[in-house]
Amino acid sequence: MVARAGNPKQICGRLNYMKKAVHETNRNDVQQLEEIENVGPATAEDLRSIGIATPQQLIGSDPWRLYRQLCDNTNSLHDPCVLDVFMSAVDFMNGQPPKKWWEYTPLRKRRYSDDLERFSV
Repeated sequence: MVARAGNPKQICGRLNYMKKAVHETNRNDVQQLEEIENVGPATAEDLRSIGIATPQQLIGSDPWRLYRQLCDNTNSLHDPCVLDVFMSAVDFMNGQPPKKWWEYTPLRKRRYSDDLERFSV
């Protein structure tokens, strides 16, 4: 199934709203968290719950630290694909081209699989 702009797509147990094609997004134009590729209302609320209120606050952030903080604050171990979404959002706000969240899964598995195995709430 191909997600089209404005249509929700189920990912990781939550809806992800893909508003624009990846190539149409420019980080300098992003004013709200939900305008970042892969960030829908649920992810934006997760980010706000850990103190990230604007896209610019993601610049220089550590996606692993954000994920751990979310898990700690909610006393719940979130699906690792949430980390993929955080990685995509942080990279985009740091100047990388926008990518779909699932393109980060192999990198997350290489970079954080040991940490995820040891991590518990």
